[in-house]
Amino acid sequence: MDPADLAYVAESVPEAVLEEAYRAREASERSWIETVAAYPEDSAGRLMVEDYVAVPDSRTVGEVLGQIRTRGQLSRHLDALFVVDVRNLLRGVVPMRTLLVRDPACPVTDLMTPDPVVLKPTDKLASAAEAFARYDLVCAPVVDERGKLMGALAVDAVLDSVSAQATKDIQKMGGLEALDAPYAQVPFWDMVKKRGA
Repeated sequence: MDPADLAYVAESVPEAVLEEAYRAREASERSWIETVAAYPEDSAGRLMVEDYVAVPDSRTVGEVLGQIRTRGQLSRHLDALFVVDVRNLLRGVVPMRTLLVRDPACPVTDLMTPDPVVLKPTDKLASAAEAFARYDLVCAPVVDERGKLMGALAVDAVLDSVSAQATKDIQKMGGLEALDAPYAQVPFWDMVKKRGA
């Protein structure tokens, strides 16, 4: 299980299992999992990933393509790269399709969208979903209050989360809220509360 998935399910996994999974990870992965898990469940920060491409604003298209090739593999939700300055502040976003057709000597800053749609880690997933739909995004940068790049949020993670919440809401409306124990072990009045909510 990758660190983003582990952070997402952290509240649902027994403490002993979670601790064992943490110990099996490298220190940098443990730090990422703890950072992401600290955000509320319905926030962009909880679902952000660190599997994105950030490039310095001093690079050319050729240098960026070389950097991407050294990765060997790209995330399936990566449709753009993020341009940052020396302080890791987001300067802009470059669509991959634009990058691939430009002259290798062209500065990457000439291709970037300087004021991209960005998300804060504390943004609610509902507002993130609205931004993804409105701007037809596949991936969006997540930045802190100073504009420092923290991670990326992918459309598939947002859609999965919004869909799961909608399913829960529909189940509640139909009196089918999930039980906390096997059916035969749930006390009668707890069952009435769940079914009558």
